[in-house]
Amino acid sequence: MSHKEDYFKDRVIWLIGASTGIGNALAHKLSIEPCKALILSARNENQLEDLKAELEKYNTKATISVKTLDASSQESIIKRFSEIKEELGSVDTLIYNAGIYTVSDYNNFKSSEYIQQMEVNFFGSLYATEAVLPDMRIKKHGHLVVVSSVAGYRALPRAFGYGSTKAAMTYFFDSLRLHLEDEGIQVTTVHPGFVKTRLTDKNDFQMPFLMEVDEAAEIMKEGIWKQKRDIAFPFIFVFILKTLGLLPLFIYNSLIKKIGIK
Repeated sequence: MSHKEDYFKDRVIWLIGASTGIGNALAHKLSIEPCKALILSARNENQLEDLKAELEKYNTKATISVKTLDASSQESIIKRFSEIKEELGSVDTLIYNAGIYTVSDYNNFKSSEYIQQMEVNFFGSLYATEAVLPDMRIKKHGHLVVVSSVAGYRALPRAFGYGSTKAAMTYFFDSLRLHLEDEGIQVTTVHPGFVKTRLTDKNDFQMPFLMEVDEAAEIMKEGIWKQKRDIAFPFIFVFILKTLGLLPLFIYNSLIKKIGIK
């Protein structure tokens, strides 16, 4: 394991999904490290430019740049990567944090809502990986970081749309890791629990172990520089979910329905 300074020194980091929430907080954490460049991407250019200006007011060591994109569009991601490659050579760490969330409602089932979540949350991570991976394999160096969710571990109420996108992401990148580690490329899947952001503000149910976004971002940054395979938090919530996940399905269903989420 490298020291923190050794990991971040002269590294080009591309953070997709940087404008709000965890991505915004993580950008603040990364900007004080000795990176060569921190590239901020999301759909909203004004939010990104405001973030860039805010970061540059402080002791920013990295060069900050803004690249707006549509995470659901492969063309958009490839276009931005081509610009990054021309300007900086390559990407050392990709952090894919883009995501959308709709509370699942089986009484008003709309497949379009779930398809859209899959396009941004999962397919976007594939498009970004396809863009950066060839150079990483040539160099035998690189780090893929994708933000999944504890919702991807096992079925939770009102999460069949969002949770399925995260389950797909977790399985895909855990499997991809088996092939890439021997090539010197690290793959990290991040599994946050409930973090107070504009996405969780949509929930009208009690969220156990709700974390502040700054704490979540700090845990993520520490896990990234340590190049952990899995970053899951908060520990107690993750432990409970993983323990429940070992139970037979009929017992799991009975218990999970008692947590009060309607």
